[in-house]
Amino acid sequence: MNDTAMPNLLMLVVSSEQAVATRVEAHLRNLGWQVRAAWAQDREDAEEVLLNAEPELVLCEVERDLPVIADLARQLSPELPVLALEVEGSPASRAEQLKHIFEQGAVDLVRLDSAADKAHLAAACRREFDASRTGWALREARMRLAEYEARQRTLVAETSRAMLTLSEGIVIEANPAAAELLGFDDNEGLIAQPLLDLISADDRSHVRELVAQLTRGRIAEADFTAGFVTQNGDIAVHTRLASRDSSGDEEMLLDAVLRPEAVPKSEGAATQPQTTAVTAQSFADIRRGLATAIEEAVTSGGSGVLYLCIDGFAAHEQRLGIVNAGELADTWDALLSNTLPAQSRLFRIAPDEVCALVPAKDAEALEETARDLCQQIARQSFRTEHFDCHVTNSIACYPLAHSNARVIDILRDCSLEARRLTEEEGNTVSSIGDAARAAAEERQAREAAEDIQRALGEKNRFYLAYQAVTCLGEDTRQLYDVFVRMRDSNGNELHAREFLPTAERFGLMPVIDQWVIQRALHTLNKRQGLSLMVRLSEATLIDPAGIIQVMEAAHLATPGMLTLQIRETVLQTQIRKAAALREKLRSLKVDLALDYFGDSKSAVSLLEQLQPDYVKVSPSFANEIAEQAVYDRLASLIKASHAQGAKVIIPFVENTRIMGQLWQMGIDYVQGNALQQVETVMLASEAPTRG
Repeated sequence: MNDTAMPNLLMLVVSSEQAVATRVEAHLRNLGWQVRAAWAQDREDAEEVLLNAEPELVLCEVERDLPVIADLARQLSPELPVLALEVEGSPASRAEQLKHIFEQGAVDLVRLDSAADKAHLAAACRREFDASRTGWALREARMRLAEYEARQRTLVAETSRAMLTLSEGIVIEANPAAAELLGFDDNEGLIAQPLLDLISADDRSHVRELVAQLTRGRIAEADFTAGFVTQNGDIAVHTRLASRDSSGDEEMLLDAVLRPEAVPKSEGAATQPQTTAVTAQSFADIRRGLATAIEEAVTSGGSGVLYLCIDGFAAHEQRLGIVNAGELADTWDALLSNTLPAQSRLFRIAPDEVCALVPAKDAEALEETARDLCQQIARQSFRTEHFDCHVTNSIACYPLAHSNARVIDILRDCSLEARRLTEEEGNTVSSIGDAARAAAEERQAREAAEDIQRALGEKNRFYLAYQAVTCLGEDTRQLYDVFVRMRDSNGNELHAREFLPTAERFGLMPVIDQWVIQRALHTLNKRQGLSLMVRLSEATLIDPAGIIQVMEAAHLATPGMLTLQIRETVLQTQIRKAAALREKLRSLKVDLALDYFGDSKSAVSLLEQLQPDYVKVSPSFANEIAEQAVYDRLASLIKASHAQGAKVIIPFVENTRIMGQLWQMGIDYVQGNALQQVETVMLASEAPTRG
């Protein structure tokens, strides 16, 4: 790979001084690499970077706890390479040094002194970056393959088609449908059975030859009909065998799909009537009675509809015959009658479909009844003198409380949803309707709030992200805007907009604000020349005692290291609280910024009342500055802010071509993706300044 072709890369540099990380990044960037270096001073900083940013390479100073950092990298990312970085020369020979750093867990030793040292650094980084990228690609491919195989196994287990997997003629996988077809109690009973032992004696030689040809690769697939031995006697089964290579092995596997041949009806069976529960009434009568019952239930409240379908009923009909399948459905119907809660009303509207009106106080209770019912049906064994099998059903739930839908629409939606569940998933419950959606949304919100609370108490689920705020003047500090992020229970990253509305609704913002400020103060305590801007919620503004206690304990030595930013609309409704907090912040050497400044016509009055240190104008100004009215409005806000001693920040700058215009207007700071993306780590390079 050419240097100029290097992709966008992230490395972690663990060193005593940030300047070391900056030198490494600058050298590689001068070679044309799109590399970013995150700096860590100790194990704690390194762990945060490794958890939040997933670097592809670690450089650690030899004298900076190299064994500890290498061990941490192995724990969190076993294949992450670690290079030992020697800042000061050593009297030991190169061979002795390499032996020492290999023992400590590094893969190479690099320096920054001479041109040869820098060339070796670049070569080592490129080698490890390439290996890391290749390793990531292989791991992702393995994960995708494992996910595909797991999904395939689930589908095979749930399908009504009988399926086997064979290795050297022995069954190594079987689904429940195959066990049921061949008369086994469960699919585990089929495992390790030779296929030929399942075939009737008359057909074994033919099947043995087909299996041999498939195993040797002479043919790719074969279709045949053979007798299979079951507890109820031999049955004719149409079988399709197909060969495939197993992953990571030279072994040939055979996949078998079994389908029972249709058995001709005897003369007596042809004249036998199909006696099911629906023969007593016409379907039209049943549906009219059901519609009337639903109308009454909507008026009285306190109940809901359960629409149930037998999963894979067509396959049962094909395997058992229509008469026996009808008897199976009758048995299922009778079981439902005995299992549903008291005062339920049952309507059999098709051989394999039942609609029930069930008492339920709310959508959650209705869904719980449906899930219990699914579990009970799935555990039940349906036995008669003609068959012995298991049945599952899928259920659509429709809570009737506060429903304005027409009865015909309720029935149509329930029927379509239940049939969809039967065809696509099976043994599944789904709630539909306005009440169900509202209940589901409320339940999801509660679960999300509970997850936020758990995350606050767990390590590394809440973390900070940063975006540089670039000075267009003489300020030499590194100023960053701070964003809070969270990992959900599945490890997915959530941005603030995805979980803070829920936190606000359930009163969790004061706790989150305290966590963010504590974390920001911890970072400030470890890094010199740094200033952080942290957002404050309305709930914390109303009752700021918690954050005041946190900031008092920090004893900030330098004014302006920490800035609290509050939205203009919040300040306008809580002006007295804001004024009181402003005075307290001055005593704590903490600055105040007005966020989304300029959204309202009364924005300027806030400058006079609060006298903030910064104003961060509304994002719309950067996007619409080409419009004269917007330009004039921004110019007036800048003038008013400077008159009150406030510095002006313009965020969401997506186009660097307007930088000169912003500087001429008097903007003090700019922020946006055009200058730097939001990062979960602070990069080692200095924040960009106007050139």
